[in-house]
Amino acid sequence: MHIDLRHEIRHDRMALLGILVLAVILLMAIFAPLFSPYSPTEYTGRIFSPPSNDHPLGTDSMGQDIWTRLLFGARTSLLVAASVALLASSLSVLIGASSALVGGLYERFWMRIVDVMISLPTIIVMILIAAYFRPSLPLLILLIAAFSWPGGARIVRSQVLTLKERMHIYAARTFGADQRHI
Repeated sequence: MHIDLRHEIRHDRMALLGILVLAVILLMAIFAPLFSPYSPTEYTGRIFSPPSNDHPLGTDSMGQDIWTRLLFGARTSLLVAASVALLASSLSVLIGASSALVGGLYERFWMRIVDVMISLPTIIVMILIAAYFRPSLPLLILLIAAFSWPGGARIVRSQVLTLKERMHIYAARTFGADQRHI
């Protein structure tokens, strides 16, 4: 069964809305200096100022423009999200697929690691690890990615195990194809 993703997205209004919202946020984050005359760390001179023409969302307790801080904060959030997604997905695919393909002791080892990682109280462990190291953006990305891959690895492993049982794989083995070829 073939699913045309472009066709599905074109006819799903919620998917189009989600893509549009993400695109707007991405563009506003990239071009943040064009949307605000202030620096995100600049003191405006007014504390807890209500929304106005100068400050569309007002100012905070430090006298900084909230709109500007949101725009520039989106850059950091998008960077962390994209980096974590890339790293966690890569680990999930690598560990899940390799454990399903290799099998045996290697598979049992990685699946026990996955079980342990899933059973850990993630937020508490991340706070403890961050307390021992100097907090930084790379550390945040690594910590979130380190605790995000196990669920994906299980899913990838199950899909690879399913694919290994397909008829064309049996046929390839029958004709002498080795593990690397398959």
